[in-house]
Amino acid sequence: MASTVNPPGSATGNRAATPYEEVPLPEPRQRLFEILTSTPEPLYAVLDAARDLKALNWSKESGEEYQSLYDGDSARDLEMFAPYLVRFSKPSPLLRKLVAKAWGQSWGIYLTSAASFPDLRKHFRHFLIAQIEGGGDKNVYFRFYDPRVLRVYLPTCTPQEVRQFFGPIGSFLLETEDASRLLRFRAGAKGLEPEDLSLEKSDVPRP
Repeated sequence: MASTVNPPGSATGNRAATPYEEVPLPEPRQRLFEILTSTPEPLYAVLDAARDLKALNWSKESGEEYQSLYDGDSARDLEMFAPYLVRFSKPSPLLRKLVAKAWGQSWGIYLTSAASFPDLRKHFRHFLIAQIEGGGDKNVYFRFYDPRVLRVYLPTCTPQEVRQFFGPIGSFLLETEDASRLLRFRAGAKGLEPEDLSLEKSDVPRP
């Protein structure tokens, strides 16, 4: 049985990220923050505690809704190594903190969706395990929430695979190897629609 640690509307009393609301971001990070906060659909992230445990600790401290993608014993035993779905409120000190401190560190991926938190989590759980072709039906964990993996995987997908993977997701927003750029992926009628955005441009692209 899964446990939602911070349900919607829960309060922690201390929002540790508050100081980040007052400190100006460097210009490229400010543009990134503006892009992420101007999406027409609600903004989510899948953060990887195995990459850095602060991804989990900051989520716990934030008061935002978040939950492990693992269930049952795995959610408990692998708490410090699990991927976590996070939904950002507006405004979100956690998001600002992630933009300021974690962008470029491969902590996870951002995405937009009009789906409910439980439905989105259920969708992602379908992709936690992948089968290696020619590997004797060997199953492995699929770390799609690592931007280094997703930005390589999605361009290899067929249009049908793109539609299946996106499901209720409007767009994925990923860091590149260059922290001054942002990759945005959408699912189109003919397959994946990628967009490479510079965070150093004077104009902020439309969501």
